[in-house]
Amino acid sequence: MSLPCPPRPGPLRSGPPPLPGRGARATARGLAAALVLAVLGTAAPAPADSIAPEVFETVLPLEETTVVRKTVTVEAGPPVRANVDVLFLSDTTGSMGSVIAQVQRNARRILQQVAAFGDARFGVAEYRDHTEGYAYRVNTPLTRDEAAVIRGLNQWRANGGGDTPEANLYGLSQPRPAWHGAPSR
Repeated sequence: MSLPCPPRPGPLRSGPPPLPGRGARATARGLAAALVLAVLGTAAPAPADSIAPEVFETVLPLEETTVVRKTVTVEAGPPVRANVDVLFLSDTTGSMGSVIAQVQRNARRILQQVAAFGDARFGVAEYRDHTEGYAYRVNTPLTRDEAAVIRGLNQWRANGGGDTPEANLYGLSQPRPAWHGAPSR
């Protein structure tokens, strides 16, 4: 929408005259901008996630400054919810004692923070060396039951291990739970 620019006597602003050759154009542009801002200013309140005024344009003489105040409006809106599946998977050989203890100490906080993202399910599994009694096992299948997840994490014990390779890649390739949104076969 374009607004007509009515003739107006005298300059639109105080201060020194505009630069040569730009006076009429700057005055017309300034008046049009003022009219657009006046029209926008009388409309409904600022829409969500907006900056007002959206556009500001002026011509300033040399060494003159201006201050433009803008209002930023951000609407919180409803939180984004998601389906979240987390599998706690750890090497439980002897060298991992301090890491396992740290996860066990912080488990409730981790569960609560992740659950804040939406419909969260958690599972627990572990892997060891290829030569031990098992290379991979599930302690707790995916569940929303926080107590069951804590019990699964508390089953982790750092022991065994040695010079044989851990089953880390094997452990990473094993989890095939029914993830959220996964097609069923």
